[in-house]
Amino acid sequence: MPVKNKTAAALDAQHKEVVGNLQNYESTIGRQLLSAATAEANQVEEFNDYTAQKQALNRQIGQIEEIVQKLKESVESTEEQKKQLAELEQINGNRLETLGSELYNACRTYVPPEFAEAKGEADTLTESINGYKKKADDIKLELERATILQKIPLQIKLGSINNSLAMQQKKLTGVFKNGAGKVVAQGKDAIAQMPAPDTLLAAFAAGISVAEEISQKKAALAATNEESIALRTSLVALSVNDSNGKRRIAQIKEEIAGLENAQKKLCQKVGQNYVNLYCTMDGETILQCEGIGETEMPHIVEQRKKLKSINRRYEILQLTSEIEEADRKINQFKKESEDIAQKIAALQEKAKTVDEKIAAANSAKEVLLGKRAMVESEEGTTIKLLREEFGDNQKQTSATAAIKEKISEKLANVKPFANSASAEDAEVAASETAADKNEETSANSENEKAEE
Repeated sequence: MPVKNKTAAALDAQHKEVVGNLQNYESTIGRQLLSAATAEANQVEEFNDYTAQKQALNRQIGQIEEIVQKLKESVESTEEQKKQLAELEQINGNRLETLGSELYNACRTYVPPEFAEAKGEADTLTESINGYKKKADDIKLELERATILQKIPLQIKLGSINNSLAMQQKKLTGVFKNGAGKVVAQGKDAIAQMPAPDTLLAAFAAGISVAEEISQKKAALAATNEESIALRTSLVALSVNDSNGKRRIAQIKEEIAGLENAQKKLCQKVGQNYVNLYCTMDGETILQCEGIGETEMPHIVEQRKKLKSINRRYEILQLTSEIEEADRKINQFKKESEDIAQKIAALQEKAKTVDEKIAAANSAKEVLLGKRAMVESEEGTTIKLLREEFGDNQKQTSATAAIKEKISEKLANVKPFANSASAEDAEVAASETAADKNEETSANSENEKAEE
């Protein structure tokens, strides 16, 4: 990490710590002022309102936690009671089966009204069971005498009879349980009028005992279920939508945190206004503080001075960064200036070359202009002489054509002039043209003499 970034990070940490310390000291003083009701009335009322709301929410958390704990215990108790009740039901079933069998065997002279129906069904089932037993015994005898091939169908038939026998015995057990249950339900006097052997009395007493215990367990289970329902209703009233109340408690804690934060800001505001009476924002003492805030004031003076120092170092760091940015721009502009100067020098050199070419072209142009003027002058003179000396247009035309052809040949030898050397060539060409002119003049004179 660059040094500048490390410095900024260190300042951020120091700034956060100092500001936090100041807020805590100022908040502590403000809380004392508001608790003592020495601040403005509306601020004291707001402070007390925050406190009351927090207390109410904390009570809600306590209520939810208490109800959730009770509900947990109630659910656990319900499960345990169900387990115990299931065990008692199993025991009761066995005891009722025994009692039903004892009652059936004892019903020789007197049948309790509650057991009359069961006795009739038991008689029928007993007769059927005895019939299946006899059939099974007969087949067993046949199996002892049967060959291997004969045994197979007999064994199948015996299995079917045994299944039917088991079903009948199961029905008989159910009849005994049902009948005995009706007798036990009538209470302890249900068999008082019938002669009962000790085994029957013992079975009846055991049935009564288990029935009473089951009744108590069912009543307790019903009470526990009602309690669970009431507890769940209470949780719903407290806006709890789950079984453990954790989500609602978390929401309430967030509300409490929000109230605490708002109350702390109020305390800090009141405390800061109070501190400003005794100390400047730069940590300079104005008045000596006594009473509320006396303990915290020296720390606040120290922290405010530290904060001023940190802010000054922030400013230095910022200015340093801006200076570095200015240096970067200056260097950038210098480089741009150097690049522009180099381009200007190159363009100036190119302009110099172009100026030289322009001068050479102008020189060549002047030579050409002079030569054209000379040719035009010669042409005018020639035409005049021809008019004066030749009356015949045909001769004049032939002579003029011959002269123009000669001049065209001279002009064809002249080259364009792009520099000083071309200008010299132009002067030579001009001299040659002048010589040709003299030559033509001489030729014309000779022609004139010959004609004379």
